[in-house]
Amino acid sequence: MAEPARRQQDSNTGQGAVSEPPQQVYILQAASFREAAEAERLRVQLTLANLDVKVESASDSRGTWHRVLVGPFDNRSRMAKARQVLAEHRLMPLVLKRPAN
Repeated sequence: MAEPARRQQDSNTGQGAVSEPPQQVYILQAASFREAAEAERLRVQLTLANLDVKVESASDSRGTWHRVLVGPFDNRSRMAKARQVLAEHRLMPLVLKRPAN
């Protein structure tokens, strides 16, 4: 979910300037499972840790995989905080960059 444009104070003119929404967002792939129930179990666990989590299913030649995704994040510091929570759950996520919608 993209954030709306924000007004920022221009230090040179004192005028408000509108900043553009991010072009890309960061998403953390916490894990990937063949079984949807396992992905759902992790989604619930991470949601209880106050993370924005969803499960995305994707099929390839090897079958269907259920990815547990955390985010999106519009900046690296927010992503780093979520990454720290995932590390506390003994997860080493992949960092994905996607176009902001």
